[in-house]
Amino acid sequence: MNFKGRKLSLDAIPEMRICPVSSVQPYAPLPAPLYVLMRSNEKFLAIKSPLDFLTTFDLERLRSFDAFYYPAFVDQVLPFRTSARSVRGLIESCRARDGLAPAPYEVSDAFLRMTARLWTPEGRVEPFFTIVFVTELCGAFPEEMIIRAREQSLMLYEQAILKSSWAVWQALHLDYFDIHSLKELRNEIFDFCAGGGVPSVAFARDWLRNFVSEEMPTYGIQLPEYSVGVIKRKLESRQKRLIENLVKFNLAPFPSIFGEGGFYEEAG
Repeated sequence: MNFKGRKLSLDAIPEMRICPVSSVQPYAPLPAPLYVLMRSNEKFLAIKSPLDFLTTFDLERLRSFDAFYYPAFVDQVLPFRTSARSVRGLIESCRARDGLAPAPYEVSDAFLRMTARLWTPEGRVEPFFTIVFVTELCGAFPEEMIIRAREQSLMLYEQAILKSSWAVWQALHLDYFDIHSLKELRNEIFDFCAGGGVPSVAFARDWLRNFVSEEMPTYGIQLPEYSVGVIKRKLESRQKRLIENLVKFNLAPFPSIFGEGGFYEEAG
């Protein structure tokens, strides 16, 4: 993914966020450009672009650095990570209660409340940030799968991450709250969109047929034009509740990879 500032001077220190090497999870898409500090050159050097990942070998090789660094943009992704941890805790606590688990509509309502702050008052969220959310919720990708995808085609790799994460984001709004199934859905759709075979799991095949299109949505829940029936009504009701009851008072700036606060740069 194209991004600004592949090399930054030491003057950028106030805008950099320290990231301990030990805190980076291998085979998980990165939420922002990742830098190391080259003390001899007095520069920050980008070693990975957003959505790329580090292997276990990369992490071992780079342990000589005191830390990694993210640009200030990473502050925009923190609410998505925090909300994903809260949702994961909600799901795991419901499973632990066995017969005392809350009703499905209560879990659905709790999910909407936990994620309401991620939306603008108009009900918008950029798909890039759903990658951050879903990665925090579902964890890293299988090692062989993600390495193979990146080696085959970087463009398909990035599209596959976007589409598979968006699928999980949609599934959550349709009350799918089983972490194992969501992770399976993400991995199967990622592998297919990156050039792999047809998903072996029926749930993922159905999702591809009904939800995953060539064009990625830009913002919001955004229903595919061909979605009908119960699924359409469910997503419409979720979006209506979000906009009318939960997000209309959100005053925080709209998180975006574009513009002055973002990292994205058009290819020259």
